[in-house]
Amino acid sequence: ALLLALLLPALAVGADTITREQLKALRAAGSPVTVVDVRSPAEFAAGHIPGAINIPHDQVAARAGELAAVAGPVVLY
Repeated sequence: ALLLALLLPALAVGADTITREQLKALRAAGSPVTVVDVRSPAEFAAGHIPGAINIPHDQVAARAGELAAVAGPVVLY
């Protein structure tokens, strides 16, 4: 599965895809990475990547300010 990483502060610019393995490597190295699950709250509750936060895909644009305030890359899946 590929993940979409948005490198902030430019939310709409700098988007790249990364692999699950690349995300694991970033986290293992202690890099500050915010993982955002963009599925519905019900899907999130059924299971998600440990430490991920839930922002449903239809709310991402409205909540971009929250994401711009975090350190390091933001990974949406």
